Amino acid sequence: MGKLLSPKMMPFLLGLLVGLVALWLYRRRQRHSLAYWKKRLSQAQENYHELDQRHEQITQEYQKIQQQLRELAQENQHLHQQLITLQQENAVLIQQQTESTQEQLRELERENQHLHQQLANLQQENTTLLEQQTEPTQTHQEKAQELQQQIAKLQQENQTLTSFCNYFEKCAISTEEKHISLQEQYDSLQQAYLHLQAQLNHSRYNNYTTSAPTPGTNNHHAITFYSNETDFYQDETYELILRLIEEELNRLPNNCYKRRRDLLRSLLECNPSQEYSKQIRTQIKELFSDYKGMTRRLETRLKQLGFSLTEGNHYKITWQDDNRYTFSFAKTPSDYRADNNIARDLIHLLF
Repeated sequence: MGKLLSPKMMPFLLGLLVGLVALWLYRRRQRHSLAYWKKRLSQAQENYHELDQRHEQITQEYQKIQQQLRELAQENQHLHQQLITLQQENAVLIQQQTESTQEQLRELERENQHLHQQLANLQQENTTLLEQQTEPTQTHQEKAQELQQQIAKLQQENQTLTSFCNYFEKCAISTEEKHISLQEQYDSLQQAYLHLQAQLNHSRYNNYTTSAPTPGTNNHHAITFYSNETDFYQDETYELILRLIEEELNRLPNNCYKRRRDLLRSLLECNPSQEYSKQIRTQIKELFSDYKGMTRRLETRLKQLGFSLTEGNHYKITWQDDNRYTFSFAKTPSDYRADNNIARDLIHLLF
């Protein structure tokens, strides 16, 4: 034992002891450090879980808002379609009533002129008979009375015709008042539509995000575009972007640009279109098919699509009262292709 604790062995034992203590302290610190980072990792996972739950709640709320906006947009479109139908029916009724009233007035006027002519002839005959005989006989007196009765009858018929004219004039005024009332309803619905459109744009602005989805999740993301132009019809800019994406996708060859094609295809699949622009283009083609000149029906349909018409050496139409989008065409088509050329050039200007 004395040999083991010799002075030569003391430094070695002391160094060994210090080494063991240092090793123990190192292992203890390492254990505390690992527990600390495990705790931090657990807290981070909890925070991430809470954020993920919050993100799901926000996504559900956003989907509810989008569904409400879609329902409002569908309801507004339905009301707008009903209003257009009412306007068309009203225009047809006004035209029919106006034409019928004018025709009846012309017939009454002709009949009235004929009766006046008969009255003048009878009066002339009566005057001639009175001039031929100073003291009229009984026969002439009876003839004069008969003429007076005919004159009274004609005057009564004339009063009846005047009453009919006044009645038809009142009907025309009533029809015009109904037309004004329908126009006011249209303006009110148009204001409601613009308000809904503003709500939709505001919701898209507040809820869309340009950030990429979180790795490891199935979250989708949206892209917001800003413009100083106002849509002239529902989803005008939105559908334009989708058409450009589709054109670019069709232009790309199949043997390359795979990632680009996948991204473009995903954008088209995730963003359905109501094809409002296609509907307007189809209506323009139908309006100018077999164009032979301006008619009342064509003028009414153009106004319903948002065009204002002015007449000079040529017809000039302006879309949504914006002078940047003015189009002129001849009053009388020059050849058999004029109708197709007008529709094609107008569509190229606006779409």
